[in-house]
Amino acid sequence: MNWQNMSKKSKLDLSATARKRVLAEADSKRVARGEDMYGYGEQKKPLNLSLTPTAIDILDRTANNNSLSKSELVEQWARNELAQLFDTSE
Repeated sequence: MNWQNMSKKSKLDLSATARKRVLAEADSKRVARGEDMYGYGEQKKPLNLSLTPTAIDILDRTANNNSLSKSELVEQWARNELAQLFDTSE
């Protein structure tokens, strides 16, 4: 299955497990090619975080429930919630 060639209805009809598999395949191919998969215009850099087991569980469940990687979940949170909360405009 090719995620980009699927209709909206087909994407919605996929089970959560199948959706994750298709997205993971597409993501791994883009990463292997060095593409900016989320359209930020920049490449992501590695970051190491230390969290409590409870926070890790919440992060895992939230990412899985939204068909996102943990990295992308944190990226969206930082770009949306934190940027607004702390007004990071330059």
